[in-house]
Amino acid sequence: MQFGKKTTILVIGAGESTRSFVHTFLYSLGYSTTEVSSEKEILAAFGQDAFDRIVVDLLGSAAPGKRLAYALKRIPPSFLKHTLVVSENSDEAAMSLIARHSLHHLSPGHFFFGLLRGIPNLSSSPRPELSAREKGRMAEIVFDSFTRPQPAGARGVSEHTRQLTYRNGNLIVAVSIEPVAGQNRVSLVGQLMDYDTDRGQLENVPVLVNGEAGFMAWARTNQFGEFALEFGSRKDIELEIWTDQNSRLVVRLPDLGWTRRPLQWWDAAS
Repeated sequence: MQFGKKTTILVIGAGESTRSFVHTFLYSLGYSTTEVSSEKEILAAFGQDAFDRIVVDLLGSAAPGKRLAYALKRIPPSFLKHTLVVSENSDEAAMSLIARHSLHHLSPGHFFFGLLRGIPNLSSSPRPELSAREKGRMAEIVFDSFTRPQPAGARGVSEHTRQLTYRNGNLIVAVSIEPVAGQNRVSLVGQLMDYDTDRGQLENVPVLVNGEAGFMAWARTNQFGEFALEFGSRKDIELEIWTDQNSRLVVRLPDLGWTRRPLQWWDAAS
């Protein structure tokens, strides 16, 4: 049986000293394949040839997350929907990038049948319902310490700290934001809770920070649903919370320009 006679594939290998088994396997199926690894080879390949599909092979990489980030900076954005990443599920940095960019993903356990079935289908988004950023579930703000008085009995907060609470259905997201003393950065700590089910707090949930320049930072919730983040940008900030594999909650933060106010050392110590 013949596969991929008219399909050209660029395979970005795990490193300059390793030969991609993915490349060898695809070649044996009849695909027209080109393997690259260094920055010079990657840029030259895009400059000289037109490829139908891209496969990023991370199986031989010592640092899959860094390797994938390296590849994504060099792959034209228009090619991302035609890109397949082959990697283990255990690398959190790589899996976060795969989720954020809505990339097609294949683990070693499904390698052979996955490549046979997956390569012809890379023209469509792996999660088309999430391909548009605005289609995430938007959380509604229900409390802002800068605009509403604290509930009776609640502890007071510094003028340098802003507390916000958001809700979407049964999910509650509470965050506290303040500038980092001596740095041009913002600190955000939060908690994700599910009040209407037996789950209560949600553990091990990816929380991403996106701004005007794109992705900036990410963390996972602990056993209490808590997370902590630091980032530099203050404009158009959103939290993207992946409550399950195919569902995300978007928390749009207010303008953070107020965090540029001078923070004295005694405020930081209090």
